[in-house]
Amino acid sequence: QQQQTSRLNIIRNHIDYDQENQVARYAFYESKISQLSEQNPCSSIQCGQYSTCIVEGNDYRCICNRGFEQIYQDNNDLIDNKRPSCVGKFCCCCFVSMMKFPFSYSDIDECRTRTRVCDRNAICVNELGSFRCQCLDGYVGDGFSCRPYEFPVENECDNIQCGQNSECLPTKNLGPRCICKEGYHGDGIVCEPLPNDIEDCRSLNICDRNGECKANRLLGRYICICKAGYRGDGIVCTEESESCEKLNNCGINAECISDEQSNFNYYCSCNDGYVGDGYTCIAEINSDDCNMLNNCHRNALCTLDLEMKTYQCQCKPGFTGDGYKCVNSTFVSPCVGLEGCSPNADCVYDSTMGTNVCRCRSGFVGNGVQCNPSNVCHPNDNNCDENAQCLFNDMTMKHECQCKLGFYGDGVRCMVDENVDCSVVNDCDHNATCVIDPLTLRYYCKCNAGFIGDGKQCKKHISCNQLNTCDVKAECIFDTVEQSYRCHCLAGFVGDGYSCRPLRSCRDDRFICDRNAECIYNDHTRDFHCHCHYGFIGDGYQCAPVPNIEGDYILFAQGMSVLRMPLESNDQQQSNGSPLFIRSDQTIVAIDIDCLTGFIYWSDLVKGNLYKATNNGSSAEIILEGYTNAPEAITIDWVSRNIYWTDSFKRSIEVANLEGTLQKTLIDTDLNNPRGIVAHPGTAKLYWTDWNRKTPKIEYSDLDGKHRNLLINTELKLPNNLAIDYDRDELCWTDAGLERIECIHLMSLVRRIVYAQASYPFDLTVSHQNIYWTDWKTKTIHEINRNGGVARTLEIPLGGYGSLYGLVAVPKHCPRISNACAVRNGGCKHLCLPNDHGRSCVCPDNAYHEDDICNEI
Repeated sequence: QQQQTSRLNIIRNHIDYDQENQVARYAFYESKISQLSEQNPCSSIQCGQYSTCIVEGNDYRCICNRGFEQIYQDNNDLIDNKRPSCVGKFCCCCFVSMMKFPFSYSDIDECRTRTRVCDRNAICVNELGSFRCQCLDGYVGDGFSCRPYEFPVENECDNIQCGQNSECLPTKNLGPRCICKEGYHGDGIVCEPLPNDIEDCRSLNICDRNGECKANRLLGRYICICKAGYRGDGIVCTEESESCEKLNNCGINAECISDEQSNFNYYCSCNDGYVGDGYTCIAEINSDDCNMLNNCHRNALCTLDLEMKTYQCQCKPGFTGDGYKCVNSTFVSPCVGLEGCSPNADCVYDSTMGTNVCRCRSGFVGNGVQCNPSNVCHPNDNNCDENAQCLFNDMTMKHECQCKLGFYGDGVRCMVDENVDCSVVNDCDHNATCVIDPLTLRYYCKCNAGFIGDGKQCKKHISCNQLNTCDVKAECIFDTVEQSYRCHCLAGFVGDGYSCRPLRSCRDDRFICDRNAECIYNDHTRDFHCHCHYGFIGDGYQCAPVPNIEGDYILFAQGMSVLRMPLESNDQQQSNGSPLFIRSDQTIVAIDIDCLTGFIYWSDLVKGNLYKATNNGSSAEIILEGYTNAPEAITIDWVSRNIYWTDSFKRSIEVANLEGTLQKTLIDTDLNNPRGIVAHPGTAKLYWTDWNRKTPKIEYSDLDGKHRNLLINTELKLPNNLAIDYDRDELCWTDAGLERIECIHLMSLVRRIVYAQASYPFDLTVSHQNIYWTDWKTKTIHEINRNGGVARTLEIPLGGYGSLYGLVAVPKHCPRISNACAVRNGGCKHLCLPNDHGRSCVCPDNAYHEDDICNEI
């Protein structure tokens, strides 16, 4: 049977032929379908140069060839607004005139419109309708990829004539060329003697031990050059085998590159749209998008808003709310919001709606499901923060709480702006004066004569030969003028002796750092500081090697057992972990690791003691006995060599050295149910939770217990334990009442929900890109990416019984942070406790009788 053929004209479509069923299928978007006439409309049309005729239904159109664009008319207007679709990253659209005869074109200069096409060692050359990449002199390739040309060695300098003070030498990339002789510098044609009166590596001694100071005959001075087998800028040299160019160890979303900023050393760099260190790269996300955070209510869906082009939480049919809290819309008695009313809302009958609804209480605003403190105030009844004023807002036509100068917040709660000094906010002690620092030109609080402290807190001066209050970079010297002992900063440091800082920043002089340290910018201090390399510990000015310990596994407590399980399981592993040790007479609740030595520390609620053991569970011993009652959580400051804990019976926060010989009560006021605690040795901050059901809160202070502040007291119910994410500078916690995992950035104070469907989370830990937590209801460990997403339930090893309590991820290396107590116990005789301006030398509670004097010297 003869098949009939129909000729159709279809524009903008996708077509596919199904061979098995002999059917043509096509999909189209705003497509135009018409019967094609027998005559081709383009058969008699001659389009202009560099253009092509295409059929449109029974009509035609001339379009520019690739690499060309149309010339506009003199008035820069288009007679017809028809435009062809532009497909491809670098395609240029051609605008078509309504005239049916050929029109004029001009060539596109692709070298101006294209970026990162040619190799970095090539130039772009425009051609008619196209372009080409041409390698620079000394390089060979197709222009898109260029490599250095290896010039022949034989007779390469035979035809080169050099000056009197230069010689012909073969170079790797440029072939034979004239180079100034030793002791001279210049372009090889004109060479002058090297000057001896300039400051370079000969006098500064800044070269790496794997580098050497050599004359650079082009720059005209001596510079540091890495030895054979090493690469770098000479000041820092690493083995070539460590380069990603050799190891090919960059992350899946990263590439190994070299550029001028890195002195053309190879390093791993995350691709566009990803962030990280080059070895681990994660996609940049919108923190508000639920498709990344998975923070919608269990009765809500994460849907795409086409207008806003963002994902948003929307309650499922039959439920109402904002997507983060959804309640059954058909449930009337006793209240629609029974499961979703805010703690700051009441269930009331709405006569207009004829049903019960959630309504925010006075002083709060919202939809009843979510109620936030209102900043509306009354001049005669001021409910604003003590650092805010009740002012009239011309925009809202209401009186609203507004934070005073030097503070930020919503007016109901105002916090001190860290960028504002005492010239704006006079927060100096009454025994201090606000003065200007001649070096930084910033105002700061300085204690008056006869008083010592940071200016915010000043106390009567006690001679440093009686109480060592000097900075770790200072010494106590007798002052013949004042006829008393005074703290004086060491050479190379400036300050009042109680707080000393380097005279020069390591950014200006890297030599002030230890050879096993590097100069890194610190977000908290907004300055450059010396930090020891991985594998070393110290304050950056002095670094000592640390022992290697095994890492990348989890330790967790279950009943009277401590068990170990790997972070990542694989097919070759027959077991998902095993018990590390069992203490039949204990209930192990809290656990932490000294990442410096690998020792394990834990607390027992039965006897109220603190213990430690080696990383394999052997050589267990008591470090504190009889001093504690109910230590619910512990945290290790491995830099200062101290352990902190909360005692729910004494309602206190305590500290001791890791040997347990020196103990001190830091805080014992305004604590109801203290539980979780975590130390940040790098910022010298201590964070803890108080799960008082009436007023739950998270607070913080310096590691010496001073400068106590409230961090969070809203949207909390039963905050359990805490963990620090050092990579993201975040504090994370579990909330068993709200059934979720949350984090807050320690600088911006931006708060985010990581996971909102936890059953009864207790303790948590952070490792690499994941957050792990124990759950009392599910009696297992869960894992989730720290950006959110779908949680995974882990299979825990056998050997434990009962609820799961504390857990900790054991790292291979300690985080690269330090503080003033890192070297020689900060110069303190007893407890060295870091704070925001250095450290405090503290007398322990248990070392002396009442009639003894605590002498720190």
